[in-house]
Amino acid sequence: MSAKNLKSLIGRWEPCDKSSPVVVEIHDTAVGPKVRAFNKDDGEEFVVSKVEWDGKALRFETSVPSNKWRTKNIFRPTSKTKVMQELTFWEPWKKVRSDQVLKTPSRRVSEGSKSIHATAARSQKL
Repeated sequence: MSAKNLKSLIGRWEPCDKSSPVVVEIHDTAVGPKVRAFNKDDGEEFVVSKVEWDGKALRFETSVPSNKWRTKNIFRPTSKTKVMQELTFWEPWKKVRSDQVLKTPSRRVSEGSKSIHATAARSQKL
């Protein structure tokens, strides 16, 4: 069964919703799976390392040379044409003095009969 699952991962993968220009190609070699990752918009190749197949999931890390983004990826096949990707990324943060922090105003969000306080959240597209 594990070899069959690996076989279903062989090929080219991209997000279903096209939310990212990243493409991952998976090849089977005599020594195990080989992963290639790149940005299809600008052609930048990512550095791929720590490729490991455990019989159920393919794990690998990537590093993007232009911006130094690093990710840890886990691909779990859910069918012959779909995978579920678990993605962890690292980014550097710095400590700032509290008087330098921009205060974000609270806004009230109504949900049925409840009121929920929400603050604007930082989002980052990968």
